[in-house]
Amino acid sequence: MSNVLESAIQEKRKEILARWLEHALALFTGQIVPGTPLFEVLDEAMGMILDGFDNGGELCREGINRFSRILAVHPFLPSRSMSMFFELQKILLEIVPSTTDKAVEEDLRARTNQLLLDSFDLFMKHREIIYQLKVEESSRSMHMALRRVNA
Repeated sequence: MSNVLESAIQEKRKEILARWLEHALALFTGQIVPGTPLFEVLDEAMGMILDGFDNGGELCREGINRFSRILAVHPFLPSRSMSMFFELQKILLEIVPSTTDKAVEEDLRARTNQLLLDSFDLFMKHREIIYQLKVEESSRSMHMALRRVNA
């Protein structure tokens, strides 16, 4: 990733994270404020994604995993959940100096698109696990009901 983008992200990390978190919290009904568990986990996961944005290393992957897990638990449409990466892209495009060349913007777009795809894969994996757990719970409940009837 270009040094221009990396330095812009580091320089304005707090602002970027605050704006991105504001968009993410808008997905949820009710008031989620600093100090609540959901706020803290989202803040940490999104910070990890932002900190690992330039290289996509383990820190970034772990952030994406946490972020996707939180969104998968809630009844949002996948498109609505994944729209958070378009918001990140928009925010980053606004903070990147306008004097930079098109290669930096293309690099930024490619990186956020890859983050979106990675997040979607994990989101769907988490949703599959949730639904599998629901099927197993339903099966156990049915089994217990049958045992009571036959007893």
